[in-house]
Amino acid sequence: MGRIQHYERPQKLDEALRILAERKGKACVLAGGTSLALRLPPGVDTLVDISRIGLTGLEDRGDSLAIRACTTVAQLAAMPQSRQLYGGLLARAALCVASTPLRNQITVGGNLVQVMPWSDLPGVMLALDGQIVIQGPSPRIVPLRDFYAAHPRNSLSAGDLVTEVRIPKPVGRVQSSFVKVGKTAFDYAGLTVTVVAWLSGNEVRKCSVALGAVRPLPVRIPQAEEEIVGRIPTRDDMIRAAARAAGVLEPSLDFRYSKDYRRQLIKVWVKRCLHEALA
Repeated sequence: MGRIQHYERPQKLDEALRILAERKGKACVLAGGTSLALRLPPGVDTLVDISRIGLTGLEDRGDSLAIRACTTVAQLAAMPQSRQLYGGLLARAALCVASTPLRNQITVGGNLVQVMPWSDLPGVMLALDGQIVIQGPSPRIVPLRDFYAAHPRNSLSAGDLVTEVRIPKPVGRVQSSFVKVGKTAFDYAGLTVTVVAWLSGNEVRKCSVALGAVRPLPVRIPQAEEEIVGRIPTRDDMIRAAARAAGVLEPSLDFRYSKDYRRQLIKVWVKRCLHEALA
């Protein structure tokens, strides 16, 4: 485990990137700090506090909404855009994250990058076809479906810094549903389900079904989406979609939930979320 010897608080993005590049893997980004409070990466001797480099708030990018990386989950939940876009999906999911004190500390960028199996926001952003913006030696924009193909640490080099996540603005009629399943209101999630449906009349022209907390990383379930797209879904369609979601995925096992119990959770809650989104 690392031992902190230096603390840096840059005032600009370029200054933060310079420090990260100079420290060559020995510097760690400090945003909300909730992950670092549990474990400091080995070999790290410098904390780079990015709270003052202007990475807070939302920006309208025309066809997308950019959520800056240091925006706290509590701020995201309170923003009018979060309460309006996609039927308020972003605000509903943000309010399910941890407890009130932690929502005031956890940042959107940190929740997406330091993704834990039970993290709530990654599955939502994945269902919305979000993109991660990375600044550093090789600036790039990475679709979340690629970002979560493996753990984000494999997509980020020592000098990289995630600055925002971009969410496409909805086109036409869009309905959504989100649920977090846990033992208590503040417990780690045993399952999260996000459903987003783009509609033409009553016909579903596109659908996203994303699951979190059942694998180390969030996943999209195209097999379930196929049962819904291109038709006016019936109850039987939703039951088949939920069954396929439970059947194609090998859930993780932990001390809270067995694999069979998680499969049953998936079958029940995917059906319910589809029904809510498409009602």
